[in-house]
Amino acid sequence: MKVKELYDSLKRRIEGIPDCYKEQELNKEVVVEIAKPSVGPRASVKAKYAGFGMDWEANRFAITPEVALTLKSEKEEIWDMAKDLIMWIATKPVKKDSYEIRTAKRILDKNGTEYMKYQKILHGE
Repeated sequence: MKVKELYDSLKRRIEGIPDCYKEQELNKEVVVEIAKPSVGPRASVKAKYAGFGMDWEANRFAITPEVALTLKSEKEEIWDMAKDLIMWIATKPVKKDSYEIRTAKRILDKNGTEYMKYQKILHGE
């Protein structure tokens, strides 16, 4: 997309807004959609800056997101989900540890995770 295309698109959109909604529409957040599955609205991050580049980037107009957009690999996503489950199992308040709970605790110990401080958060106690 060229800057002119962005400008024309915004201009048409703004001109088409009834005056009674103009302030509300112009105060909406600018977001950058990210390639991540989500439930509800499309996954996105807020933009913190937009502007023309300088020096080597003089021929560019960039939108800077609030957070880094380095996407996790599929293996990293799977590990994060597995770690969440292991964390939940390891911190489950029970009278007697099961094999699953002991194994989850061992995995988190090897990973160097201080998991018991999250017990109240994960189990609402």
